[in-house]
Amino acid sequence: MFRGSNATLYCNPKGTPSPVTSWIKDNNTIDFTQPNSRFSNDSTDSLVIKEVQEGDERAFTCKATNILGEAQLMWNLQFLSKQNLNDTYVF
Repeated sequence: MFRGSNATLYCNPKGTPSPVTSWIKDNNTIDFTQPNSRFSNDSTDSLVIKEVQEGDERAFTCKATNILGEAQLMWNLQFLSKQNLNDTYVF
């Protein structure tokens, strides 16, 4: 991920009954109703981050909950630099 680009973290939980999905960053649930937020939730419950910033380089957790329990999927967002790409080797 490059700073300033957009990121989509995929989470499309399935279950019966249908789970309720929330996204967590820094142990806080992301509030998608905040005005001018860079975070949004698409129709598949994936997290969309507009213009990724340095403070976004961390763990994000998708939490799906229904009356039978919960499941979590964690994403670690890390930045790449052009130097990292130049030093990549394929074996």
